[in-house]
Amino acid sequence: MRMPIMLAAATLSAALGTLNATAASALPKGDCSAPAAMTDLRQCNFEGKFLMGADLHGADLRGVKLAKARLNGCNLAGAKLQKASLRWANLEGCDLRGANFTESDMLHVKLASARLDKADFTRAFMFGAILNKATGKEARFRGAHLRDVEMDQVSLPRADLSSTMLFRGFIIGSDLRGANFAKANMTGLSIEESDLRKASFTGANMAGINLVSCKLGEADFTGADLQNATFEDVDITAARGLPDQLLKKLAGK
Repeated sequence: MRMPIMLAAATLSAALGTLNATAASALPKGDCSAPAAMTDLRQCNFEGKFLMGADLHGADLRGVKLAKARLNGCNLAGAKLQKASLRWANLEGCDLRGANFTESDMLHVKLASARLDKADFTRAFMFGAILNKATGKEARFRGAHLRDVEMDQVSLPRADLSSTMLFRGFIIGSDLRGANFAKANMTGLSIEESDLRKASFTGANMAGINLVSCKLGEADFTGADLQNATFEDVDITAARGLPDQLLKKLAGK
């Protein structure tokens, strides 16, 4: 009876191998010289290429080299870019809705005016990224490295910025209502003239943060480190978790 069992196991293993191969090649292989939407482009190298306005929605670009590529105005909606190299790439004005950039290298990437609805930047390396005027609901940046990030006039309500490194960046004139900054490192971050109502800062390191002319109504600061934090001209109506000493200082007592 051992032989049929061994044959059955071999058959199952072969079937699983075929299934995995099929899943890996679910999209047709793309042409690197004329990249198109909904194709598998993992074999390509687009480093330094000019791809302005390219329609690559739904394409598989996992692990692809796109460093210094010019993709201004592109469509990458729903594309897979996990672990891709996008160092110094220009994605200004691109449609990135639902795109997956998990663990991608995005050093100094330009994302100004990009659409980021439900885009996933989980654990991406985004040191010095420029997101000015980027828009989108429920974008995910969980665990991303965003040191020295620039966020001027962004609209990213309900963004997940939990466990991010936001050291020494700046956020100005932005809409981050309901955003999640839980356990983020916000040391030395400057946030000015921004709407952070109902945002969560639970357990965040906010030592030395500067909050100026911000709306913080119903925000949750429970367990946050607020040592040497600056709160200037802020609305903290119904905010939770602020230490009594800070509340007295803000009340002028």
